[in-house]
Amino acid sequence: MANIMSFKRIIISYKALTNTEGIKYKLFDMTLSPVAEYILYSVIISSVANESYIIAMLIGMIMFKGGDRIVTNMSNSLRTEKRYKVLELLVASPTSFFKICIDRLLFCLVESMLFVALNFFVLLIIFQLNIKIGALLISLTAITFTLLSASSLALLYTPLILPMKNVNLFSNITSSILMVFSGAIVSVPDHTLFRYFPLRNSITAAREILLKNNYNILNLLIQEALITMIIFLFSYIFFLVSEKMVRRNGGFVDNYF
Repeated sequence: MANIMSFKRIIISYKALTNTEGIKYKLFDMTLSPVAEYILYSVIISSVANESYIIAMLIGMIMFKGGDRIVTNMSNSLRTEKRYKVLELLVASPTSFFKICIDRLLFCLVESMLFVALNFFVLLIIFQLNIKIGALLISLTAITFTLLSASSLALLYTPLILPMKNVNLFSNITSSILMVFSGAIVSVPDHTLFRYFPLRNSITAAREILLKNNYNILNLLIQEALITMIIFLFSYIFFLVSEKMVRRNGGFVDNYF
């Protein structure tokens, strides 16, 4: 584990990718901006759905946005480094590029946890939800599984977008697909295909805890954990392949997308 994660390297990655002077903007981005979006969705859906459905939608949205924040932060860091011609040097450096991305992922994970906690707190205040503290604490397990699943997706996307010219297009398309099929806004059918879609099981587990006081969520979390491990394994394989290609060719292949 010490070979994979280095605290000194983690701090360097954090300072390189984070503007410590922009704390006020980051807090605004983590609270006011998404809350305004939640209110907009609530107003739209309130005309066709009851309050329980709105709360279920908001729970899914907060968890999805927390996960999507990890993927977006990783994609933005790669896009910036590619613009300034630094990415090739990182991939070809003696330190494995996979280890460097794990370091970055740690801070993205911590930031997303803070994001989810702040948004749930605001949600409880604005909508005056009567949710037990015990249920909130147990739901942290489902939230953690959601963020870990999103982290594995961020690692999977990283080697795939290395040769891409338009990273934003890929990120927007994958984010939209993930929002729909994870059931963040509208619950998807309990079909085998959707059951093994990332984030879907952990979001369902959080809704079972917070809305129905149903704590029988072990099967859902096990499925989410299996999906996360499979994605993590594929991402590691893709990292190895991409590193070998870059070092063999002396750079990335031609932009194909």
